[in-house]
Amino acid sequence: MVASVSGLACVLIGLRRAPHISPQRCFRPADAVNVRNVLALVTPSTAPGGIQAAYAHKHGLPIVAVRENRTIMGVPAAKMGFDNVIEVENYCEAAGVLLALRKGIHLGGVRRPIPTLRHGLGQGKAAEKKRTFRLA
Repeated sequence: MVASVSGLACVLIGLRRAPHISPQRCFRPADAVNVRNVLALVTPSTAPGGIQAAYAHKHGLPIVAVRENRTIMGVPAAKMGFDNVIEVENYCEAAGVLLALRKGIHLGGVRRPIPTLRHGLGQGKAAEKKRTFRLA
């Protein structure tokens, strides 16, 4: 690659602004990403049979399986016997699920059909009183 003098100056200025590696270590490299700081595992729906998914299942992490992304692995979550799998259609929906998990929103409250409190209405003694009550 050939760079002009002005181009080289731009590269050097850009490198000066780039993140630097800190000489002080406040953690071990093995602890950078671990089960304590991972919210969920996002994987194609035909690939939850990998080591990462088995580890996530073992530690109770939710596994978000994306149906839009197919692989040749062909091992669905049902074959693995995982009960902590959340199936979504695409990665946009997966991002919404991750946000809901992070904010503590129950996924049953944002999926259709939404359960209502009126489900049991119309049964019991209160409903009988309603039927027999007439205005004069």
